[in-house]
Amino acid sequence: MEIKVLSLVGHPMYKAVAVFILLISIVLPAGLWLHSSSQLNYFPRNIDWSWSWSYYEPLSNGLQVGRTKDTKQLILRRVNRANNTSIYVDTTYTNTFEVVVIHEAVCQPKSQIKATLQVGDLTPETTSLICNDDGTRYLFRQVWRKLSNLYLKSKDFSLSEDFSNWPLGDLKKDQFMQLHPTYFRDRGEADVYEWSRD
Repeated sequence: MEIKVLSLVGHPMYKAVAVFILLISIVLPAGLWLHSSSQLNYFPRNIDWSWSWSYYEPLSNGLQVGRTKDTKQLILRRVNRANNTSIYVDTTYTNTFEVVVIHEAVCQPKSQIKATLQVGDLTPETTSLICNDDGTRYLFRQVWRKLSNLYLKSKDFSLSEDFSNWPLGDLKKDQFMQLHPTYFRDRGEADVYEWSRD
């Protein structure tokens, strides 16, 4: 009794599947890298951004973490390339959260656009985004003691953010360590920066 072994190696379908798998194995990582790179390099504000891997969402707008070069302040952000916005959160000396929203758009320097702002369960209010000096983006900045949900909508974009998914405790911890650097250095913490902000 003779057993015939079928060889699919020369079969046209095998070649097509092999080429498809090869293309996917090249195109998919390249696409992910391009998406990731464009997110990290979007309006960097002189900060080297990296993914906050605990909050990384592939093919999405995951959280990024960075430090300012001058004061070493820890900042979190999320970028949304679809509507040309980015949202930044850091801490102030008074232990509050500063939220900055940037919307990329050609604009007249110092001009304003109106937007509806709602924070948590508070009543929506009207606010303004102001065009920067070089006419390339609008800026919104506000300080809050606590962050929950934020909704900001203008005629050009809408932004909705749930801060309960952000590691805001890391910002507070980093601020505390910067305000008490000697204590933490004496206990062996390697990367402790001294508070050098207003």
